[in-house]
Amino acid sequence: MNTNPEKTAVNEELDSMIFAFFEEENGLICDFCSAPDPKKTYAAHDFEMRELHSRSIGDWAACGECAKLIDAGDHEGLLGRAMASFPGIETASEDMELFMDLSDAMKYIHESFWKNRREVNPE
Repeated sequence: MNTNPEKTAVNEELDSMIFAFFEEENGLICDFCSAPDPKKTYAAHDFEMRELHSRSIGDWAACGECAKLIDAGDHEGLLGRAMASFPGIETASEDMELFMDLSDAMKYIHESFWKNRREVNPE
């Protein structure tokens, strides 16, 4: 149990930023960078993200730029693109603890995607 009120406030702010990032406001969005109009989907097993109290169900959608990075197996490039496009990243960058929490959460989400991605054989 977290008894540090400052850490709890950071966690609450991080949670609200994460939920805002994944919120669909204008139809389908890229699951990695939130760009509109995804071009490709990637099959993945359903999985729990216990550290984030969340679950991923079904395929992940990617915009053209993120799809190129995924197809190339560029884990770091994809993570960098996602971090750079994250709403509020400028604000988070001013608070090192919040930025590191956000960075760790994004890495965890991406690692979970890569571990649970299913290769689909074309018919």
